[in-house]
Amino acid sequence: MQPQRKPGRPKGSTDAAVQMRRALDAAVDSLLNRAIAGEADATQAVIDIVLTRPELLADRLGARR
Repeated sequence: MQPQRKPGRPKGSTDAAVQMRRALDAAVDSLLNRAIAGEADATQAVIDIVLTRPELLADRLGARR
């Protein structure tokens, strides 16, 4: 059975997709906070994200303003 999207959500949006995006946002936020705190592993992970998927950080940094 295909997941059903809720009325008002964009086509292709499902509860699972929304949950996945929220989890991804939380993970990126956590990495950013740890990088700001000076954790070397987190800083390297943020650098890797910037190099490979900069839109993930752009979305989260825009949300922090």
